Amino acid sequence: MNSKNTTKRALFTSLMAMLVCVTMLIGTTFAWFTDSVTSGTNRIVAGNLDVRLFHSKKAVTDEEVTETTVLFTDVAIWEPGAMVYENFTVENAGSLALKYVFNLKVTNATVVEGVSLADVLKVAFVDGGVTPDDRTAALSQTFSPINSFSLRDSIESNETDTFRYYCLLGA
Repeated sequence: MNSKNTTKRALFTSLMAMLVCVTMLIGTTFAWFTDSVTSGTNRIVAGNLDVRLFHSKKAVTDEEVTETTVLFTDVAIWEPGAMVYENFTVENAGSLALKYVFNLKVTNATVVEGVSLADVLKVAFVDGGVTPDDRTAALSQTFSPINSFSLRDSIESNETDTFRYYCLLGA
């Protein structure tokens, strides 16, 4: 009879141990499905960003801009009153929105008597643009120095944004 009680007690203890193990297993796996992470106002989004910049002018139509692309070259001699334009198109073919800053920088400018081309070039941003041969409409724009000019904008996914820059020398 004593061995019967010992067997029952051992069986009961084993069942209780298994019940505690199953309960602990359920408790730990429950956290896998109910856990969440909060990071304030930040939002973590997976996707891709595929941005390309194109330019167009008199001789070029929708050519992709690379680090070797030379822009604003339609003027043979840069003299006071010379004016060129470029149409730029930012294309976002990705699934994420994009915030961008567009700056123009003069490189390889020769300095003559302490003045470089960057000091005298003025730039105007024309939303929607004007025709390339309409000099009066172009001159009515507000021009600013090329080195201090930048455009900040944003573009949603799978959209394009087109804008035109005029470059005027000595205005």
